[in-house]
Amino acid sequence: MGVFKARLAPQALLEASWLADDAEREFRRLRPLTSDEDRQDFETAAGMFAAADKVLSTYPSRDYNPTGGA
Repeated sequence: MGVFKARLAPQALLEASWLADDAEREFRRLRPLTSDEDRQDFETAAGMFAAADKVLSTYPSRDYNPTGGA
C-alpha cells in the first residue's frame, strides 16, 4: 500500500518526506552537542528539516489523494 501511495504522491512531497526523515535521524544521533562539529551537524539537520517542512506544509495534513475522493 505504501508503494502505491508513493506512486501517486507528487515527487516534491516524497523528496521532502525523505529529507525530513534524514533530518530526524541526525537529530537522534546528535546527543549531546559537545563539539563544534556536532553543533554544525545540528544546524545542518535543522536546515534540512526546515526545508522539508516548508514543502510538506503546502500539502494537506491528511493522506494525499490525487483523485479527490474519500
